[in-house]
Amino acid sequence: MAAKELKPLIEVGTSLGYTGDELKQFINDERMRIDREKAKADERKRQDKEFERAEKERMEKQKNEKEEKELAWAERKKN
Repeated sequence: MAAKELKPLIEVGTSLGYTGDELKQFINDERMRIDREKAKADERKRQDKEFERAEKERMEKQKNEKEEKELAWAERKKN
């Protein structure tokens, strides 16, 4: 975590009255919480992209099936 990201945590921790080891523990806990939140957000984005990809594939398949049925129907009508 960069120094600019630590500064707000230090300020919050000291405003809560933490010093020394308590402040270090607070900062460590907050960093871990932030990392978990980022990981969850990344996972949600990955799932959203996967859903969008699957939905696009499903819609493309439906479109192709419809076109195939229309072509088959036109062939039958022609004969």
